[in-house]
Amino acid sequence: KGKKGSYDAYLIPESVQEFSYTKDGKEIKGFQYKFKMEFPPKKDK
Repeated sequence: KGKKGSYDAYLIPESVQEFSYTKDGKEIKGFQYKFKMEFPPKKDK
């Protein structure tokens, strides 16, 4: 049986990018991380 929500993946922040968008007539600016997913090699125990 597989467990839902358990992933063997690491989220690695690759870079920080600036974003800006307009919502309800207001300009919203901020920063967000770009993530890269990495799956480690599986080890058989």
